[in-house]
Amino acid sequence: YVHDFYNEMKKELIDVKPNKAHLAITELQKNSPADISVITQNVDTLHEKAGNENVYHIHGQINQAVCMNCGNVIATWDDVTTEDICQNCGVLGMFKPNIVFFGESLLCMNKVDELLRKCDLFISIGTSGVVFPANTFVRTAKYHHAETIEFNLKSTANNYDFDKHIIGKAGETFPQYVKDLISCE
Repeated sequence: YVHDFYNEMKKELIDVKPNKAHLAITELQKNSPADISVITQNVDTLHEKAGNENVYHIHGQINQAVCMNCGNVIATWDDVTTEDICQNCGVLGMFKPNIVFFGESLLCMNKVDELLRKCDLFISIGTSGVVFPANTFVRTAKYHHAETIEFNLKSTANNYDFDKHIIGKAGETFPQYVKDLISCE
């Protein structure tokens, strides 16, 4: 059932296009002298489709499968089933979607911790701010003296950790912010 669920999700996401906020990140990465990374909880590939670089998917990616026997990760938009054989270890039926399930460790967390400790500007875009541990990222960045900005439809539960709140649709507010930021550099 798990395979069926994620195989269907893949079919729904394969043709989905990035929004203006995703594209604004690409614009910022291309036009800023700063090193800009993206940490996302989303398992879709909209950041990659938008051309974003340095993307860290802490909950995994829908277009990947991982062998639970050897850890081999493959990229695929095809169905993943219990009949698949790992080309790395040769074991049958050990692939699962490369999605973090409840109780599993998040991906890339060593790199995420490093990025949060050294960032100068932490921007949160379109999140509820309640999912642990992602809801603590702003606090870590702020503790290490980063400026913190939230782009959201409304302030999140951890709004006191943000220096600035920009309320509205991220597809409208964030591209304007990027345009203004690039013109100042």
